[in-house]
Amino acid sequence: MSELKTILSGRISGGDARALASGDFKEELFQLLFDEDKRTSDNAAWVMTHLPKTADSWLAERQNTLIDEVMRTTSTTKRRLIMNLLECSPMNPSA
Repeated sequence: MSELKTILSGRISGGDARALASGDFKEELFQLLFDEDKRTSDNAAWVMTHLPKTADSWLAERQNTLIDEVMRTTSTTKRRLIMNLLECSPMNPSA
């Protein structure tokens, strides 16, 4: 288990979420968004809502996958957080 997954599998504070979001974990966070453990995937989504504005274009490239996950997930927490990500990111016309 990766160190990030271990952190996300437990309770994390707002300060922890901001600290993780400011690190270089975008790709790993994105992969953990699809983890089978609900807490891990929900926490990954929550941390992603704290990503800096410089990550907007990175998120825009993943819009289709995020939209698919909103439609697929049974977690209302993760659905709400991903929808917040989508709302705050510019729409990619090629998506």
